[in-house]
Amino acid sequence: MIKFIVANKNTNRDDFMSILKAQLSTHELVLFALHALSYLGIQRDEKKYILKYCLIEDIPEDFFDKEKEFDLRDLFSDILDNE
Repeated sequence: MIKFIVANKNTNRDDFMSILKAQLSTHELVLFALHALSYLGIQRDEKKYILKYCLIEDIPEDFFDKEKEFDLRDLFSDILDNE
């Protein structure tokens, strides 16, 4: 869906991305973020979409246990520091 919105030149991408982001659950946003960190996500440079459209800003900071799992904000610190 994100690829379709970005590829479509005849639409207001920001508006459509806002609508899409509003429809995604926290878990779906987390899955997108984790995919962006995977081998395939890195190959497709998906982190740029997370940066451009602020896709992880609505994920609660305590979604993952920072001691037992990982800190999503730390993994995307390069993006979040630019905000």
